[in-house]
Amino acid sequence: MSKHSEIEIALVKTLSSTEVPDLIKEYAEIGIDAVISDGLLKDIPLVGTIVGIAKAGINISDRIFIKKLLKFLCQLNKLSPQMRQNMVNKLESDEAYGRKVGEHVIEILDRIDSYRKPKMIALVFKAYTEGRIDAKKLHSLNHAVDRIPSNEISEVRKIHEMSDEERLNANVDILQCLQNAGLVNVFSGFGSLVYEPNYLCNLFLDLNLDRTDA
Repeated sequence: MSKHSEIEIALVKTLSSTEVPDLIKEYAEIGIDAVISDGLLKDIPLVGTIVGIAKAGINISDRIFIKKLLKFLCQLNKLSPQMRQNMVNKLESDEAYGRKVGEHVIEILDRIDSYRKPKMIALVFKAYTEGRIDAKKLHSLNHAVDRIPSNEISEVRKIHEMSDEERLNANVDILQCLQNAGLVNVFSGFGSLVYEPNYLCNLFLDLNLDRTDA
């Protein structure tokens, strides 16, 4: 079984478990070496799997990935155990989702950068669990988080709050980044291209995805 396959299974077990200690947030901040050396959390399926893989040898990219995984998990720890278990069950029975939860989360986390996006992805899953978005919007928001450069995340709200006239004079590179992320629509008007925030941008901001920290 591959490293990722092992982690996929352990992640789902951990999300469905009755308790994920608050201490895991500290581990997300101080890094994998502490997870390896300290046995306090080894009974949590995900942490036990990480420790086992780490002892067999991990490289820098593995370390970065594990930190992203722990950041994602500590954000979801704000949900009750029952809500986390319901999330897994609901997602895997939702035809519009169409994925295995562990596989999907690992795929996303492996692709995104480690700065603040793991917490953003967790907030998207949390919104789904709370019934604020459906599976289609979950996929669209995850795509937006994946595609938008981290250094442009703080620009989303600024662009959204601009008037149409102000947006005509906004930085084109930023606007194109938001377009690539699916957060603005573009059409011709006033003798130039007009960028207009769309429903996904509204949702992105309603969920405060731009206000997560590292």
